[in-house]
Amino acid sequence: MFNLIINSNNVANSMNNMYQYNFKSGAFIVPENAEIMITSFQCPYSWYNITSRYNNNSFKLYWPSPTVSSCTVTAGGSGYTSVPTVTLTSTSPPVNSVASITVTAGGSGYTSAPTVTFVGGGGTGAAATAVLTGAVVTSIIVTNVGSGYTSAPTFTFAGGAGTGLTATAVLGTNATATAVLTPTSVASLTVTAGSGYTSAPTVVFTGGGGSGAAASSFLTPTTVASIAVSPAGTGYTSVPTVVFSGGGATGTAVLTGTTLASFTVTTGGSGYTSAPTVILTGGGGTSGGGTAVFSNIVSSVAVTVGGTGYTSAPTVVFNGGGGSGAAATAVLTGGVVTAINVTVLGSGYTSAPTISFTGGGGGSGATALASLTTGVITSITVTPGSGYTTIPTVSFSGGGGTGAAALVNLTGTSIASITIGTAGSYTTVPPTISFTGGGGGTGAVATATLTATTVASISVTNNGSGYTSVPAITFTGGGGTNAAATAVLTPTSVASITNTPGTGYSASPTISFSGGGGGTGAAAFATAYIPYTVTIPDGFYTVPNLNIWLQQYFITNSLYTTDGSGNNIYYMSFTQNTTYYANQIITKQIAVTGLTVPTGFPYPPTAFRSPYIEILNNNFTKLIGLTTANYGRDLSGNLSQLSNITPQAATVNSLVIKCSLVNNGVANASDIVDAFAISNGKFGENLNYNNTIGKWVKLSPGNYNNFIVTIVDQNLQDINIIDSNLLINFLIRVTN
Repeated sequence: MFNLIINSNNVANSMNNMYQYNFKSGAFIVPENAEIMITSFQCPYSWYNITSRYNNNSFKLYWPSPTVSSCTVTAGGSGYTSVPTVTLTSTSPPVNSVASITVTAGGSGYTSAPTVTFVGGGGTGAAATAVLTGAVVTSIIVTNVGSGYTSAPTFTFAGGAGTGLTATAVLGTNATATAVLTPTSVASLTVTAGSGYTSAPTVVFTGGGGSGAAASSFLTPTTVASIAVSPAGTGYTSVPTVVFSGGGATGTAVLTGTTLASFTVTTGGSGYTSAPTVILTGGGGTSGGGTAVFSNIVSSVAVTVGGTGYTSAPTVVFNGGGGSGAAATAVLTGGVVTAINVTVLGSGYTSAPTISFTGGGGGSGATALASLTTGVITSITVTPGSGYTTIPTVSFSGGGGTGAAALVNLTGTSIASITIGTAGSYTTVPPTISFTGGGGGTGAVATATLTATTVASISVTNNGSGYTSVPAITFTGGGGTNAAATAVLTPTSVASITNTPGTGYSASPTISFSGGGGGTGAAAFATAYIPYTVTIPDGFYTVPNLNIWLQQYFITNSLYTTDGSGNNIYYMSFTQNTTYYANQIITKQIAVTGLTVPTGFPYPPTAFRSPYIEILNNNFTKLIGLTTANYGRDLSGNLSQLSNITPQAATVNSLVIKCSLVNNGVANASDIVDAFAISNGKFGENLNYNNTIGKWVKLSPGNYNNFIVTIVDQNLQDINIIDSNLLINFLIRVTN
């Protein structure tokens, strides 16, 4: 049994998480039944010495710019029913400052950059630096935009030994911004009533950016004032029912004066030996009546001999019997009279008449016998009376017979007027009037007239969606004028701000809100910066090599300058602060005077602004140790920002120790010798592990010149361990 100590001072090769130990005495013989275990493990525990692979790393870099690139809403507020006004305020309005300088002629013969002096324009403080390419001035950089300029200044150029340089100053322009409300719906409409509407006008929504809103207008409640009947119609023999289409109105039709016109006998009955009394029931009239007339009638004719040789139906002749008016037709079948149909019953017969035939196309020999029915009502004489509004019922009394029935007919008439019973209450168009019944009369038409109306209210039937400003309301139809309405949106918040960039800003302007229908609480900030989304490739990162990658990004995007010695100057860096066990972001003011700028360098508006960084909600916040936020925005000096949360450059919560000599038959990987948790370790302190329970693992027998120790995480993924103070104690034994 012996101890084997591994540290960074006695290994032949160390590659972040892999340590190779060479035996000094040459081959190391591992016999059968040899076992190994770790007795102790020690290394400093910090985020920059244990690093695992990271992906989804990105942040946003903002480079100072003379234009407003965006406006970001930080609080939407609440209660806005119309779009508030957005005001951008700057301590030095760009419209009164020098935004840029355009070189119109670069001159020639310059051996050094000439001095630029501003003349006139009404302002002060502007400054600029000329940039040479060879002996020609290719650009002039504004290093201070100045203030108070009411017109573009001119220039004088001194020094540099060249001539012919001319340039033009360009004053800045103010940015503008417009708020966009969170898409919302129409809550209600306020109404101006208008006048003269006889039907509810249609409500139309336009504008506002949304869709789907709908509403119905309602007139001031009104009543049926009068009903005009035209035309009056004809043929009404009873009062028709007046029907109104909704609204609760009722009315009664008044007919012109009506009398009894006649009676129609529908059944004559039989056996009457005297005239029965005619009785009228109902109808509303007076003095009307009738007298029944009864008689004996020919009820049928029977063929007794059909005869022969008839080629056409012979004429049937009634003879004698004391009556008159009976008529009948013969029916032939094969030249023989087979039947006789009575078509007129006749009247006044006291005995059955005899039957004879004439004509018939030469046939002869037919005979027939008539039969009488006595006491039949044949007609009713009328007494007209007056004032009948419906048809009375007819009945008979007395006379010794039975079965008689009749109908009375009124004199045909028209509707004179309609008497309004209940005026009703109408909020839309006047009701339609129709007639039912009335004994067969037709053609009457009636029109209701409402009292004068105005638009009383509008009911939103569909609130719609997506409205970011108040839509306009128009009314169509209805016959009236001057109604108006204003939509009220569901109270909402400011979702975003659109803006024009302007130019010449030396700092980001502030944003304020006004108006908006009573809304409050909205807040936003403007960004006079050029945004860059920086995406870091997936991989292992320590802070120093992350900073090297960042510098390469700056070179690729021309975000650096070069001093006279050829050294690149970067304006943002990532570093480690071992004193505070923190990561640190440092930015500094961008200066160009006396420096060389690369092609595509985005000039800042002044020499007194620094870039800033926005930490996004992804793995980079864990890697760098900063919460999601903006750091250094609109800072005129330098930024030095320490981590405000514990950096998690490792997602490692356990260490797994592997050894090339081990033959572990129970672990997922056969070379695992031990594993232990580090989640309770404290950053900045030593990570200590002591094996107190004797976890022995078998070794593979054989002869070895060296062995390799590898450290991985709980998922058996490689990690980086960058520290010179690693110490591992192994104990090896041979069992019997």
